[in-house]
Amino acid sequence: MSYETSTQAGYAILYVVLAIFTLLAFASAMPMQWLPDAIKSKIFLKNSSSSDFVFSTDYFLSARNSAGTWALALSYFAGGMGAWVVYGTTEMGANPNLSWFGVLGYSGASAFPAILVGCWLGPIVRKNYTKGFATTDFGLERYGRIMQITIAGLSIFYMFIFVV
Repeated sequence: MSYETSTQAGYAILYVVLAIFTLLAFASAMPMQWLPDAIKSKIFLKNSSSSDFVFSTDYFLSARNSAGTWALALSYFAGGMGAWVVYGTTEMGANPNLSWFGVLGYSGASAFPAILVGCWLGPIVRKNYTKGFATTDFGLERYGRIMQITIAGLSIFYMFIFVV
């Protein structure tokens, strides 16, 4: 199904969406203490030691100890499924001989690592390495600077391959 639109209408839609998301990005960068508490409770996390909302960059990026094991596992699962839906199932589902077997196989193969990391390995790493922010910090603390650089290099290579 396709929609017949003119080139001018396509550009107009593109620029309107771009403007909306630009305004949203600028609004999210500003301090939002002026918002009512009912709205802030839906957007921001509360500090576990007090009833204040947390606005710090470190807390926004790492969310230290604010999410449980299942929340983290489901977050990784959702991220993996987002990419998987775009690439994996469309190819396998198009084959009439393998469609359901392929979709179920892809689902199991995609869910198993997220459950393994989120429910078994994640809590162990979280308990032993509380200061870490990312996988590279874990590599630095556990194995040293060379492993941290190796993990960073592999991550950048993986992102490059995904883009290409």
